[in-house]
Formats: sequence, structure tokens, C-alpha cells
Amino acid sequence: MVTNNFKNAILTNLSLYWSGGDRWDRDTTKVALSKYLYFTDMTGKPRKLNPHGDYESDYPHSDSVGVHCLFRGGVHPSTNYNNATLDYNNIEDLIASYTFFQGGGRTSTRNVQNEWKLAAPGMLILGSGDTPPTPNDYKLDSWIPTTELKPIAYGCALPKSFEDDLIGSPWTTFYNSSEKTITVKEIGLIIDGYLVTNDTPTPHTKYLLGREVFENPVIIKPQEGCTFTFVIK
Repeated sequence: MVTNNFKNAILTNLSLYWSGGDRWDRDTTKVALSKYLYFTDMTGKPRKLNPHGDYESDYPHSDSVGVHCLFRGGVHPSTNYNNATLDYNNIEDLIASYTFFQGGGRTSTRNVQNEWKLAAPGMLILGSGDTPPTPNDYKLDSWIPTTELKPIAYGCALPKSFEDDLIGSPWTTFYNSSEKTITVKEIGLIIDGYLVTNDTPTPHTKYLLGREVFENPVIIKPQEGCTFTFVIK
């Protein structure tokens, strides 16, 4: 199920337009539906999205909550545009992170702390909660640390033709590096975002764009892996 964050991101991308000057010129007049849309990050805080335009100075906003880069790893010929989260033991560190695995494996990383034009592809996270999903979800019911289930391979599939009803499907293979059996009951599709302060993109946060609860939980034994896919049609 896609969340209200996903719906608002779609509306923002379909409504945004520019008038006058270079499109990256922050001093020109820009109008967007995003002036009236709010997102909820994974900490539960509301964020206002108004990319490269006027915004209320006393209200935080984000410049990278959009779906225009959600499937970037499937569109671009370079696998460097596929990202995955690093290994974190608590959800707070994951939410605030700005360094990611890139390239489809674990040998290369990318630090995006000071990258203004951030292209943030979708990433998958797993959980053990079984509360039914709703459009209002902004986090997983119970996130499974990536120090236990580590992403070891990842990418994104796109439709093969106009007849294919697939829109896009990020996928990730997770490896159980712990000594216990782990039961996965839910999956989330997230995207990285950041707040802009004095033209500096910091700090980073995360937004949940989709969440599903499995009808049949997936059991992953120690030193075994499993591939998960979040399909959007």
C-alpha cells in the first residue's frame, strides 16, 4: 500500500512549474501545489515540501521528497544509482543517515551530506510487525536492524513494455548475519530527504512511501538470505 507521503509526492511532481529565469535560480517566481502539501517523516514530524521556491521561514521544509528519482536505479544505465542503507542497530541512526551503499553491493558507499541536488532512489527496509497497513503509515510497525538483516544486493525493475502493468519495483537481498532465526512480516519503501537551513541540506531524514504486511511471514535462518521486492502497479 502506498502512503499519503507517496500521494503528496505524486501531486507535487505533477503540479510543480517554474516561471522566469533559470530553473535553479531560487530568486525567480515558482508556483507549486507543494506549498500546501505536508509530509510526515519517519520520526512522525510534519515536513513542508516546496522545492527551490518561497517557503515560510519559520517552518522546516525538505528539498528531496519526490518520486522523480524513486526508480532512478532502474532508469540510469549505471548501477551506482541503486542505493541501500548501511548497517544500523537503531532506527534513529538510520533515519539520520546520509551515507549509503551504492552500486548494487557493499563495496562502495556514497556520502550525500552536502549534496544539494540529491537524487534519492527508493530503498527497502524490513520489519517484524503485523499491524495492517494504512495510508497514514509513516514508519514500520517494528523495524528489523540492518546489523541483523544486511542488504547485500539491490536494484530496481521497470516495465518491459507499455502492456506491462508494472510501474516499478525496487528489490533487495537481505542476509541474516545473526545467530538467530528472523521472521519478517512487513516491508517498507523509503526515500532519503533533508531539511534546508541557510541553503545547506542538513539534517537528513527518511520518508515512508509504501508499506505492506505479508500474508505469509518470511523466515530467514542464520547465514541465509532472501530477496524482497516492493511492486508498484
